[in-house]
Amino acid sequence: GNSWESEPGKNLTFSILIHPTFLEARQQFILSQAIALSIKEVLYDYVRSPHPRIKWPNDIYWNKKKLGGILIENDLMGKQLDKCIIGVGINLNQEQFTSDAPNPVSVWQITGHTTEPLTILRKIMQRFSLYYDQIKQGHTHDLIDHYHKALFRRVGYHKFRTPNGEEFDARIRRIEPDGHMVLEDTQGQMQTFGFKEVEYVLS
Repeated sequence: GNSWESEPGKNLTFSILIHPTFLEARQQFILSQAIALSIKEVLYDYVRSPHPRIKWPNDIYWNKKKLGGILIENDLMGKQLDKCIIGVGINLNQEQFTSDAPNPVSVWQITGHTTEPLTILRKIMQRFSLYYDQIKQGHTHDLIDHYHKALFRRVGYHKFRTPNGEEFDARIRRIEPDGHMVLEDTQGQMQTFGFKEVEYVLS
């Protein structure tokens, strides 16, 4: 049910197939962190002031606008991952968006400069390969730390909304290894949310 608007030849859309059989299913979120961080770090060289952030769990945001999105599908073999398809869409050179997507933005709209998609792709793959090797070796501390520091609205209290429309102010305390986000409200109460169980209020 997800869709991505992309004018032909203007943006970067690609998929990566990997076989992370060394990971247990409960560890799969580390792959999401690795690709999101790879994209964010590459775009940082092109978009500054403010630089891109990772909107939990794995959207790439600039200000309150969506610069890139990631979808991941995992196949399991018992308790282990078998294969993983990572789909990525990044808005690079599109000048106008016509779909009903609420808040898209492109690198061109931010900077006024055209960006070569294949150059961005090569840089992302280089970074992702380095992170993937670290994951294989079990060296994930720095990756996780960098992901947390790159989070959108990481500092301070911000407004969130549950699927039933309830809005509340909270701050991000941590992201669990399985990808759940732990929020602390203004009363000091902790709540844990999975994907689609809470959203940022961006207005």
